[in-house]
Amino acid sequence: MSLTNDGSSIVAIGGMTSSCSSDGLVHTLDLAGNGTWEKVSPSGVIRRRGAQMAWVDNGSTDGEMMLVGGIADTFSCGKCSLFLRKFLTVPASSTSSYPATDILSLPMSSSSLVSTRILPTFLTGSELAVSDFAMTSDPNGTIYLAGGQAANGDMVSLATIGMWTKTAGWISQVTTGDIPAARIGASLEAHPSLDIL
Repeated sequence: MSLTNDGSSIVAIGGMTSSCSSDGLVHTLDLAGNGTWEKVSPSGVIRRRGAQMAWVDNGSTDGEMMLVGGIADTFSCGKCSLFLRKFLTVPASSTSSYPATDILSLPMSSSSLVSTRILPTFLTGSELAVSDFAMTSDPNGTIYLAGGQAANGDMVSLATIGMWTKTAGWISQVTTGDIPAARIGASLEAHPSLDIL
């Protein structure tokens, strides 16, 4: 779930649902109007759980959303895409991690998917976080990804975090000091004026 840059809408995507056949993949809540929800299912986007999303400035009026990671399985009505099966060699019906990002244009529509890219395997250290990680962005548009769960179910150390910038893409940042224990499902927030997470 993420707020659009202008604060006019909240975008919710994926997750577990009680109705795979009738529930839309993406739901947008209009905060500027009367609080109306709208649903859409962008072509090519895999429903998954445990993913995170952040707004990205692409120079357009509305920008884009970056949807990162997740688990595609029967609980989230998802199936591994043909694109990922080329890299992961898993059958479409199995539970699979989604070690990739989807870029979606705003406002959401059936043609919102702009691109899908595999995440660098080194991004969060020796194990790539694929679900239940913490993610946030700072006022400069840098996105931070920390902790979470690897594809094999192990918790990912906070000794290395992932960072995304518009100019460099995804890079790794080794951390120091009193590094917290690995964790899943944590929250992360970037301070608006100090260089701290």
